[in-house]
Amino acid sequence: PVDYDTLLDDEGFELDPEIRAFLEEERKSDPEPPDRQPVLAEVVQHAGIDTLRLLIAHGADVRYRSSKGYTLLTLAACASRKDAIDLLLAHGAPVDGESNWGESALSVSSRMGQFQTVAKLLAHGADQTPLQWSPLMRAVALGTPDEVAALLAEQPDLEVRDRWHRTPLLLAIHAGDREKAALLLASGADRDATGNCERPPASYPCENDDRKTLQWLIERG
Repeated sequence: PVDYDTLLDDEGFELDPEIRAFLEEERKSDPEPPDRQPVLAEVVQHAGIDTLRLLIAHGADVRYRSSKGYTLLTLAACASRKDAIDLLLAHGAPVDGESNWGESALSVSSRMGQFQTVAKLLAHGADQTPLQWSPLMRAVALGTPDEVAALLAEQPDLEVRDRWHRTPLLLAIHAGDREKAALLLASGADRDATGNCERPPASYPCENDDRKTLQWLIERG
């Protein structure tokens, strides 16, 4: 458990006033209400990395899981907190575990196009099943152009869909990898394929503010 007294009296670190208020309230809650989100979950999503590091140093449990099934890594992924994800992984936070709605750190990172984070989670032992990726999809998201070209030579299904209804081409576009996207188009991938909820290809670079990939798409009609 968190050593609240030591943490709140630590004069060597200035806590954000809102976080301090959360901690003060949490210290008074004994026992803590089962449906209440602890301050650690708030910090993972909203506070600076030094505050998260301080909480962990004072005994915060990185294995926390909410009543709705959200792990700290899933919450950090939802908030696009790559720094928090790195710190949690370094302290042994569990990489698997789905929420009541089937969300996990891996699936959320994939949905948001955070493929470097996907690679880190897989390297820490995350179950890749939620991705629903074919070998070609994995190479598109995480591999090299040469690996993609080698798989394309085997004439795989170019319109297979992942958990978020993306084809290999949409994955390449979401990743901003124009070289792989060009390989897929040259092999006959459907340039008009849409993703989840009929998302058009151009929506992915717009989401990531990837102007170069958006321009690349526009130039190719």
